[in-house]
Amino acid sequence: MVDTSLTQLGMSSSGVNTDQIIAQMRYIEQRPIRNMEDDISQIKTEKDAWRDVNSRISKLDNLLDNLKNQETYNSMTTSSNDEEIMTASADPEANTGSYDITINQKAQAQRVVGSTKIAEAVSSGTEDATTADGDASDIAMVDGKTYDVTNITDATIDGTTYQYGLTDNSGNVVAVSENGDKYTSLESSSADDGSISSSNLTTEEYDFGYQVSIGTTLKMHGTDGDQQNTLTQNSLYDTVGSDPTINGTTIDMTANDTLSDLVNKINESDVEVNASIVDNRFVLESNKTGKDNEMSLNENGGNLLDDLGVYGDGPGNVNNWGTDGTEDTTADDAEDGYQPAQDAEITVNGISGITSSDNSFENAVNGVTFNIASSANAGDSVTIDVNADTGKAKKAIQKVVDQYNSVVDFISNKTSVTGSGEDAEGNILQGDGTANRIAGKMKSTLLDTIPTGNEIDYMSEIGLEFDDSNYNKLTLDSSKLEEAIKNKPDQVHEFLAPDASEDDNYTYDGLATKLKDYTNSLIESEGIIPNRTDRLGDEIDRINEDIEDHRDNVEMKMERMKEQFTQMETIMQQYNSQSSWLSSQISSMGLGQ
Repeated sequence: MVDTSLTQLGMSSSGVNTDQIIAQMRYIEQRPIRNMEDDISQIKTEKDAWRDVNSRISKLDNLLDNLKNQETYNSMTTSSNDEEIMTASADPEANTGSYDITINQKAQAQRVVGSTKIAEAVSSGTEDATTADGDASDIAMVDGKTYDVTNITDATIDGTTYQYGLTDNSGNVVAVSENGDKYTSLESSSADDGSISSSNLTTEEYDFGYQVSIGTTLKMHGTDGDQQNTLTQNSLYDTVGSDPTINGTTIDMTANDTLSDLVNKINESDVEVNASIVDNRFVLESNKTGKDNEMSLNENGGNLLDDLGVYGDGPGNVNNWGTDGTEDTTADDAEDGYQPAQDAEITVNGISGITSSDNSFENAVNGVTFNIASSANAGDSVTIDVNADTGKAKKAIQKVVDQYNSVVDFISNKTSVTGSGEDAEGNILQGDGTANRIAGKMKSTLLDTIPTGNEIDYMSEIGLEFDDSNYNKLTLDSSKLEEAIKNKPDQVHEFLAPDASEDDNYTYDGLATKLKDYTNSLIESEGIIPNRTDRLGDEIDRINEDIEDHRDNVEMKMERMKEQFTQMETIMQQYNSQSSWLSSQISSMGLGQ
C-alpha cells in the first residue's frame, strides 16, 4: 500500500514545511540588513560623541569671552561697615582707598500740605435735596447750588445758640451750625422769609467732621432720589480759563469734576508731582528729590489751589507754612506737614559740602558711587573701603580651566582602549585622528609664548600649569594668580585678552584670544565638528537607503521561492494522485497479493 502519512493535516503534499523554510531563508537573506543596522547604531553613537564634544567646546568658547573683557581684571569691590547707613559700588577706574563718611542730611522731595480741610460733608439724615422724580423737597438747600459759610447773628433756638450759617447767593440762610462743622438745613420757606425757629429746622444734617472756615464757598453735590446729600468745596468748579498750572503743565478741569478727578488728573499728567488726600487735606509731593525739583504753582486767575490751601507766598507760589497757614520756624512748619525740597549732603574724609539731588553720590570720589540707605539718618557715620576685585578674574579663569579639562577628559575617554589582551576594546572615537588632533592643538596653543613685552608672557606666570600626573589637564595655582591680578592686573589682561583684529593698539593676540579662535573654528557652522556630524548623518541616510533596497530584494526572493514551492506542491499532488490510481488498479487485478 502507498504510505499516506506525509499527507496528514498540517503537512504539504511533499511533506515539506515550506513556511518554515521560507522564514529561515528570509532570516539568512536579512543578515546584511542586521549588519547595516548595527553600523547605524555605531555611527549614531559616534555622532552623539561628537555632539558632546561640540557642546563642551561651545561652553569653553563662551567662557573665553570673559577673559577678553578688561573689566574681568580691573574690577573693584566695595565694602561698608554698616549697610544700614550706606552701600557703595566702584567702576574699574576707581582707586583703592578707605573713606570715612558722615551724612549731614538726606535728600527729600518737596511736600506741600493744604491748610484747608476739603473733605465732602455727608448728610446724617435721609431727606434729599431733590426727590426721585426731580421735585424740590422742603429743605432750603438745593442740589447743584453754592453756599457761603458766614457768621450769623447769634440765634438761640430752644436753648441752642447757632453762630454759623450757610447763605445762598441772595443772602438767605439755608442752614445753621453751632460750631461750623455740623449744619442743619432749614425749610425752604424760611430761606425766603428769613425766619429761623425750631419749627424751621429739618432733620437733615451735614457733618464735615471739622470746623469749616468762614468765607468758604460750598456746593451741594452728587444727590439722587435715594442718596444722601453731600457738600463739596466750590473751588473744584472753577470756570474754564482758570485751570491751575503745576510745573508748567495746565490741569484741565470741568464743571463736573470732583476732588478725586483732580487728584487723578494730576497723577496721570507729566507734572512729576503726586497728589493725594491725607486727613481731609490736599497734598502735593514732588516725584523727585532735591532743590532743583521744587514745585511751581500758578492759579491763572482762579482760586482752586488757594482754596485747597496749597497756594501761598513761598517759592514757586506754594504754601510753605504748613497746615496752619501761619509762618513759623522751619521745624514748626515741618510739624505742620510742609517738607522743603532738599539735597543730600555728606562729608568725606573731612571734606564737607558734598551734595547730590538724590541720595546717591556719583562724583564725590572718582569711579565710586555712594548710596545712602533708606534707614540712615542725618548724623550717621560709616566707613567704605574700595579694593581690587581679584575674585572676579580668578572665578573666570577657574571656569575656563574646569571646562578645558572637561573637553580633554571627554576626548581622552572616548579615544581610549578599555581592557587588555584579547579583551581589549576601543571606545567610540578610538583611533580617530580628528579627536586626537583637537586635544593636541588646544594644548599646544596654551603652551605658546605671548609677545606682550611684559613680565607676564607665559601661562605659568599666572598660575597655569599642565598636571604632572595627566599632562593633558590644566591646573591653577590660585594664590599665584591672585598675586598677579592684584599687583599686575593690566599685564594679566595684556597676556590673555588682546585681539589684534579688533584693537589696533595690539599687534598680537592674547592667549585667550588664540584659544578662542581655534575653538570657534571647531564649532562654527562650517567648522570641523559640524562638518563631521553632518557627514555621519549623511552616512546614516545612505545606509538607511541601502537597507530599504535590500529589504525589497529579500521580499522579491521570498515571493519567487513561494512560487517555486507552489509549483513543486502541484507536481507532487499530481504524482500522488497517479500513484494512488496505479495502486488501486494493481490491487483490483490481484497482482498486489
